[in-house]
This record gives sequence, C-alpha cells and structure tokens, in this order.
Amino acid sequence: MTCVSDATPSCLPGAIPVGTWNVLIGVPNIRSGVESHYTIHVWLSATGAVAAEPEILRQPLRSGPAWFRGDLHMHTGHSDGQCPSQSGKMVPCPVFVTVDAAARRGLDFIAITDHNASSQYDAMREQQPYFDKLLLIPGREITTLKGHINFLGSTDFIDFMIGGKNVPDMNALLRSAGSVGAITSINHPMSPTGEICMGCG
Repeated sequence: MTCVSDATPSCLPGAIPVGTWNVLIGVPNIRSGVESHYTIHVWLSATGAVAAEPEILRQPLRSGPAWFRGDLHMHTGHSDGQCPSQSGKMVPCPVFVTVDAAARRGLDFIAITDHNASSQYDAMREQQPYFDKLLLIPGREITTLKGHINFLGSTDFIDFMIGGKNVPDMNALLRSAGSVGAITSINHPMSPTGEICMGCG
C-alpha cells in the first residue's frame, strides 16, 4: 500500500505535501543545566512485506523452541465474519473482538484472512502492540471459481482474476504471490463447490 491509502495509527492517509518538514517536540519544562537528546524515526514503505514494517510490529513474541498453537484461516466483519452484538444479534464482527477471542483461547498466532480484502490490516497493525502474546499475521483469502487459497505474510496487492491477461491460470497466481513474499495455503479442498460456497472445492 502507499501513503495515499494507508497510514499508521494517529496519522491520516493521503499524499504528503512537498516541502521542508519540521518536527515539533512539546517539552513542558527544561531545568537549568539539563540537556536532552531526541531521535525521530520515520518509516516510508513501498512494499507490503512484513519485514518492512516498523520494528515494534515484528518483534518475536516468544523465544526458544516450543509448540505454537494458532489458526491460519479466520474472518472478521471486513468480509463475512460474524459474532453476536451486545443484544445478541449476529453482526459483522470487529477485528478487536476476533483477536480478543483468539487471545482468550490461548492461541499463539492467528492469520486474519478476510475474503479478497486488505482493509483489516490497519486494525491489526494498531492492535498488535496491545496483544503482545498473540502474533497477528496479515493475510487474505483469495476466492476464485477455481478454488480458495490463503496468502499469508504480505499486504501487497495481488491480481487474482484467474483467466485474465495478467493471471491466465492458477500457477501464474501462485508465482505472483511468491514474488511479493506471500506464503500460500490451499483452503478446504474437500468442501463441495455449490450455491452455498462458490469455488470452495
């Protein structure tokens, strides 16, 4: 994503105006004889690779060998994920509620893989520092009539319109995913394709 469509929490997306920029540091008081030094970090990224995210979002949450328990296929209200509202009605489920449910169940990692969507990434990035015992993996479920597949670990756009000029077949789609560092995982290959779930199988 670019700065035109994406920004970290407390910032707004949009084109960055051309010119000289200054950093304003609000210091309530400076006592005589005291000297303070500040370092400013600014990240501008043209890639959706997890490795390009700020360090706070890619710190290991645990060290050493262990068994890790998680789920690589979850949905939120950014596609068809639902959960009960306060009054018990089924509504589109907020990302926080989905992540909190995973944390309460003691999972170590989850991939939120909403259908053909990337709008959930901002909420995931904002919530990762809070959920510091649960790794949030960016992903999306690519739903095609030729099957469903998860792309994990990249937020870059990938054209998934199989049969078109840019993506003639599934192998071309897989190569595109690999070119941006996404790991792929085939979803529910034994499920029947039909009216309830187009292309599921």
